[in-house]
This record gives sequence, C-alpha cells and structure tokens, in this order.
Amino acid sequence: APRRDGVTATGGREGRPGVIDTASSHPLFTAPEAREWDVQATAAFPLQRPGQTLGVLHVLFRGRAHSFSADELRVLGLLADQAAIALDNARLFEAMREKEVELRESEEDFRTLYEVTRDAVMLLDEESFFDCNPATLEIFGCDTKEQFVGKHPSEFSPEYQPGDLESTRLSA
Repeated sequence: APRRDGVTATGGREGRPGVIDTASSHPLFTAPEAREWDVQATAAFPLQRPGQTLGVLHVLFRGRAHSFSADELRVLGLLADQAAIALDNARLFEAMREKEVELRESEEDFRTLYEVTRDAVMLLDEESFFDCNPATLEIFGCDTKEQFVGKHPSEFSPEYQPGDLESTRLSA
C-alpha cells in the first residue's frame, strides 16, 4: 500500500517537490520491502494546474548512488509542468467531446421534435424564411420547402388584416 508520508504522497498533498538523494539511509527506505527495491535516490514532482494537483511525476534511481543536480531538478520540474498541462488539456478535450455528444443528442432531439410536431415552426431572418417543418408546409399549402423558403411573411398574408389595414403596410 502507498505510504501516506512517502515522497509521492507528500508531493501530491503539499504541492511541492520532494527529493531524497540518500534513499538507502533515509527512514522511508529502511523497511525490508523498501530495501528490496534498492532505491538510491528519488524525486517526486507534483503535476499541478491552478488550484489542484493532477498527479505526481516520480523518478527513482536504483542500484547505484545518485545525487540530483540542479539542472536535473530544473528539467524534471519543467517536465512535470508540461505533463500537467498535457493532462489538463486531455481532460478538457474529453470534456469538450462529451459536450459535443450532448449537443449532438440535443440537436437530434430538437430535429425530431421539429419534424414531427403538428404545429407550424418557421425560421426566418430579417429578409425571409430560411427553414420550416413539414407542418408549416401543410398549413400554408406548399408541396415543397422551396415553395416556402426564401419568401417574406407578407407573401403568405391576406391582402387585408382585421381593421381593413393592408398587410403590406404592416410588414414594412
């Protein structure tokens, strides 16, 4: 089982690197199980993003003595930073893919509702209708979308509205 006071756990919990150059004499590595690994040096770097630790990059030297140089520690720190960014990007990418699936499913639900409802649904911009559902075609007596799309609403209005106002005067 992982140790709560080990280099990896401490680095992850405290969000700071941990380095042990003399692992063979360090209390964490004196147990018989730890001695079997013959760890001579170890370093753990938290993989951090703002406000959270995503994991820990842990490097072990076994079988021969090693002291981490300042350059090695700097490179390992940079590698941990890049790994954290990559993990965060992968997580964001996966979340984006999940949202795309949700959006696609929602769009499919809307499209099904749009197509099967018996109510007329018309989409228009400032100029004219640009889409409609089958119920609209039936209600307006059109056989195809081409007979409806591209037309201004006034083209489907009666010549006069209630109160004897001309439809063309109301739509202008």
